[in-house]
Amino acid sequence: NPLNADIALLYGDKFKISKNLKNQSKFDWRFKEPGNWKDFYQERFQDESVLNFIIKGSEYGMAGGIDDFSGSGAIVQGFRMIIYEKYLDELLHYDYIIYTRFDQYYVSKHPPLTGDKLWIPKGEDYFGICDRHVVFPSKYSEKFFGVHKYFSDPETYKNTDYEISTERVYLDSLVHNQLGENIERIDRFQFTSALDSDPTRWRKAEYKVY
Repeated sequence: NPLNADIALLYGDKFKISKNLKNQSKFDWRFKEPGNWKDFYQERFQDESVLNFIIKGSEYGMAGGIDDFSGSGAIVQGFRMIIYEKYLDELLHYDYIIYTRFDQYYVSKHPPLTGDKLWIPKGEDYFGICDRHVVFPSKYSEKFFGVHKYFSDPETYKNTDYEISTERVYLDSLVHNQLGENIERIDRFQFTSALDSDPTRWRKAEYKVY
């Protein structure tokens, strides 16, 4: 509300969105979620090196969504590809895009941001950069959501002797698409949260909130 923003929901048909959130949203981008996200990637990439690279990051959740790997890395990057494939034109009707997860709890109003930066909250980098929340000018949408260009580049697989977390893939894809110099870190005004009853692919929240 402070930014007069419209809400677009992107989610798989396995996930049940609350009626309250649906009522507040302008766009409902529900899609048929694959039973195994391996199928999603094999439909888009013929080179097995892409899938092998993703699965190599299983310890840090990058393979999450493929086979029985935990975490949500493959799903998170898949979401970016879905937006690129289907909704880029819709995003260009706006000045700025706030790309976030709906498990974020806001402790203050979202700050107004202007300029040509990608504003990313500090913390939760996990070998890369925080992928929970970002604000950027809509003109960067094609580069931001074009993670498939990073996966399709043979140079990506020449040096993979590092921790392949989804946050690392996120950062490297931004750098690959010439957005690295536009990143600016901002103080955190939200954090990831969960109720005991919430389903999650990660461990449950461990901190009490007063």
